[in-house]
Amino acid sequence: MAKEGKAWHKVALEHGIPASLPRTFCSRVVYNLKHTPCPFKPHSPSDLMLNRLIAFAQTLPFYPLFSQFFKFGLVGVLGFLVDTGVLYACMIFLDMGPYSGRAVSFLVGASSTWICNRCFTFKGCGNNDPVHVQWMKFLVVCAGGFVFNYGTYAFMIAHVPLVAAHPVLGVAAGSIAGMFFNFFGSRRIVFR
Repeated sequence: MAKEGKAWHKVALEHGIPASLPRTFCSRVVYNLKHTPCPFKPHSPSDLMLNRLIAFAQTLPFYPLFSQFFKFGLVGVLGFLVDTGVLYACMIFLDMGPYSGRAVSFLVGASSTWICNRCFTFKGCGNNDPVHVQWMKFLVVCAGGFVFNYGTYAFMIAHVPLVAAHPVLGVAAGSIAGMFFNFFGSRRIVFR
């Protein structure tokens, strides 16, 4: 038993894992470190460390959720760029006002994020509904996210003096609240 413990301690030290962690969890980590294909060929110690970190992350029970959330965030950035671009295009080229242009840009931005989330973030999930039904569900979830976004913004502007002085803080807080609502709503309702 003592010999086995020393062997485990040596393996843990080789892979930078605290030996105090439970052995079943750690043996799974070490297995993944040795058997997970590297995302890229390591050329330096920092590359090797990154590969080990990725392999370690893949052993965590919440990794699929984190991975989906990260992809959802990337798609959200793309949707923001599309939304903003369409808004300015409507205002400049179609002589629309900021409100009517925003309605068009919201539909185009939300539709682009729906397509990207369907093909990238939630690929293979929730394709039981017809496409138009899934798209409508996504727009409803986004509308709910807007309520959380704007509600958080308005609450913070009204009750936090620092945010009232710097509204961008309220926009950031509202965006985070809306993003969490949209992610979990999309995961539970649209792409289940």
